[in-house]
Amino acid sequence: MAENLSVAIRGSTGLRLGQPGAVKPFPPDDLRPLKDRPCRVFEYSNGGRFFLYCDTTKTELIDLDTNKVVVTLDLKRTMSIAFSPKDTYFMLWEPYVTYAGEGQSQTPDPNLRIFNTNDGSPVTALISHKQATWKPVFSEDEKVMIRQAGSEILVHQGIGEELFSKFVFKKSFPKFDNYALSPNGQYIAIFTPPQGAAAGNVHVCRVDPKFSVVNTKNFFNGDKTVLFWNSKSTAVLILAHVEVDSTNKSYYGQSYLYLINVMTGDSCPINLGKNGPVYAVRWSPKGTEFAVCYGYMPAKVTFYNFRGDPVFDLQEGPRNDIHYNVFGNILLVCGFGNLSLGKMEFWDTEKRKLIISIEVPNTTYFEWAPDGRHFLTATTTPRLRIDNNYRLWHYSGKLLQECLYDSPNEELWQAQFRPWPKSSLYEFNVQPLTSDQKMQAGLLLKKTNGDQQATLIAAGAVKKAGAYVPPHLRNGNGAKAAAPPAAGGTKVQQVLSEAEKKIRALQKKVDDIAKLKEKRDRGETLQINQIEKIEKEDELVASLEALKLSAGA
Repeated sequence: MAENLSVAIRGSTGLRLGQPGAVKPFPPDDLRPLKDRPCRVFEYSNGGRFFLYCDTTKTELIDLDTNKVVVTLDLKRTMSIAFSPKDTYFMLWEPYVTYAGEGQSQTPDPNLRIFNTNDGSPVTALISHKQATWKPVFSEDEKVMIRQAGSEILVHQGIGEELFSKFVFKKSFPKFDNYALSPNGQYIAIFTPPQGAAAGNVHVCRVDPKFSVVNTKNFFNGDKTVLFWNSKSTAVLILAHVEVDSTNKSYYGQSYLYLINVMTGDSCPINLGKNGPVYAVRWSPKGTEFAVCYGYMPAKVTFYNFRGDPVFDLQEGPRNDIHYNVFGNILLVCGFGNLSLGKMEFWDTEKRKLIISIEVPNTTYFEWAPDGRHFLTATTTPRLRIDNNYRLWHYSGKLLQECLYDSPNEELWQAQFRPWPKSSLYEFNVQPLTSDQKMQAGLLLKKTNGDQQATLIAAGAVKKAGAYVPPHLRNGNGAKAAAPPAAGGTKVQQVLSEAEKKIRALQKKVDDIAKLKEKRDRGETLQINQIEKIEKEDELVASLEALKLSAGA
């Protein structure tokens, strides 16, 4: 299924699209040198049909199914772009410009523009001052749109372009900091930080003219918050952060986590099993559980159910992020960024079992593929200006494609999968890995044998040498002493296929029969089961020859 995956790559050599490892310059009819056509920003539509980008000379929308240009816009300053949930509309934002000085009476132009995706026709133009809050928020069915204007929240409702004609109602929330609309568009969570002796709060309101309050959570320990709705719009998580740590244990401040259940009206703090910052919070796509990565290093990861009760803990380790795949049946637990080792653990969320663990050092970016089976890792500039690369993997840890930016003049800025339509997504059962699959996991390492040419072998097939063991303690069952480790402190294991393992087993049986026949010829008395083994010699030899023939041995 990896052959159906496509990526977009943005870097110092321009924009490229295609299969991982085989990307080509885009657009293909642009004859300018690659270094002269940098891409500032790009985005796939949610269903993967459309591709929108700005290359500092124009903003262009492409229909990837037909490879035709939908619309080319003379907008050179586009900085942020987005699609509505059903890809009916696309939105462009550029920095807001004001005119000052004598004789400057020109009215600022709208800097937020919304267009119809099918034909590129303009729908509306608005003013949005801040890049952090520029994007209008839609419900999943695109019948509700909410945008922020100063301290007011404006609600648009309607079908089609009626949605943008005029806001239906609005309400002022003095000094509120941020908000989050539930996926179904029925509720909105609004955060107001503490003001003097007054506590901060998160109001969960219905999206109606009165903004009827469903639930409220008050707290003092929160200068900033991030709000996370689950996919069913029945609960919202509040990650609150205080800039100053009152215990003086961390200059990153303190973090707190709260849960509001919209259906029951309950709200509660989440009991974290270790002190320290909260690095990541993720709802499962199924909406029935969430995972939290938290605590001073080594950090913990805990699974919680819908009510906020802990149900499963992972052992502590060097990690600072977590990612569910699209089906929620695999969770990646990883340590990226300042944790340069790049350890990645893949967990089966149904069985609560570790699938595989690999290390990908210096990783700065991770993304699950739309099929939920593959993933992308990358090292990008400006986070790291050396060893830029992107890699395609299978969740078993097997490396499928690798693209290295070896030239000092080449930089990788961004890598992203092309999404798939929801109708083409099919959940799969996570299977336990065989020993062969585990041996193929990890980065490819160089192996040298004397004067022979260096070859590549997966990290899963390399065992680190353990601590020194005295000879008299090696193989305590009386067997011969273990062989010393290979040079360089590692021992390379030979990777055998299932067919090769069967051939070895049959060959051993045939060799044992030959030894029994020698005993019989010397006049030694054989037991009944040994005689039965000799009688099966012809059958075993025939099976062995057939297996060698089929395996190409």
